[in-house]
Amino acid sequence: MKQLILFRHGKSSWEDPSQGDAGRPLLEKGVRRTIRAAQALKQKGIVPDLLVSSHALRAHSTAGIVAEVFGLPTAEIVISEMLYHASVDRIWDVISSLPPEKKSVILFGHNPGFTEFANQSGLCRTDCIPTSGVAGGTFHCTHWHDCVITLPENTFHLWPAKLH
Repeated sequence: MKQLILFRHGKSSWEDPSQGDAGRPLLEKGVRRTIRAAQALKQKGIVPDLLVSSHALRAHSTAGIVAEVFGLPTAEIVISEMLYHASVDRIWDVISSLPPEKKSVILFGHNPGFTEFANQSGLCRTDCIPTSGVAGGTFHCTHWHDCVITLPENTFHLWPAKLH
């Protein structure tokens, strides 16, 4: 079995118009909501063995916060430029290339790709995964590349504004 979790980056700052999109930092609100969502994942008994993040600062920072909540080394977060504003097909490409020995993986990335992926894969039905929002589920397969032909079970989603 493979457990896949999509974690949209935390709320980021648009304050500096000269800042490139990939370099936008998290707002304090984004940090707080990310901590809340990560703690909720931990309370659900989620134990990730791999974190893969877009190279964008807001996504990588979100992954770092989650790693800290789970007590995982931030140095082991895998950076994938393919997750930066990825299409559904590119997200599947990332998933297909995950190491087969990893059982529970959290991907950190962006909309609209994450929302489209969640809807098309069956992880959840939503108009929009919010910032620091999480959608996940379990795929009954041995290899990550087989997830594309399998519907997920035990699906869940966590919207941080609704977590207290």
